[in-house]
Amino acid sequence: FKGLISLLLALLLIFSSISVFASETASPEETDVAAGETDQERDNRWREGFSPLSGVPVSEDHDNRRVFAYSVDNMIPARWHAGLRSAEIIFEFKNELNTSRFVALFMTQPIPERIGPLRSARPFMIHRLIEYDAVFSHAGGSGDGNQAISDFNVNNYDAIYLGLPYFWRYYDTGKVSPHNLYAS
Repeated sequence: FKGLISLLLALLLIFSSISVFASETASPEETDVAAGETDQERDNRWREGFSPLSGVPVSEDHDNRRVFAYSVDNMIPARWHAGLRSAEIIFEFKNELNTSRFVALFMTQPIPERIGPLRSARPFMIHRLIEYDAVFSHAGGSGDGNQAISDFNVNNYDAIYLGLPYFWRYYDTGKVSPHNLYAS
């Protein structure tokens, strides 16, 4: 019984100290907001020097850059992937075969020499990409995926139609088609 009372007193002490710290507010002199600064001005000031995708520091201006997105195969025969380490955002989508595909987004970081293996577009990818106004690289697509590209007017590079020098088969890994198509 004494242990329970000690535990309750300890919890009471902890919660009371948390509420004291939470109720303290910084004085205007301690804040970093300039007098009369609007929310938009503050957001712009904080945004300078950081990637709008990942929040990591960047050294150059990125305001006029487009987001580039790549549909990447994640089936076991496609592994290991190339170029994903440099992506600022990677989405994983479960597809109709109960496997998954990645969509890798690049904006402020250099695009790797090799990204892939690339796979086809699916509508759920397009619905996510329209939020970023991304240029999308893929290898064909399902009927619904191609329709979504058309419906939402997504700028895209389709390996089925473009080929070299944008897309190529990479045989050095021992992977076979369709798990060996790459982009740069």
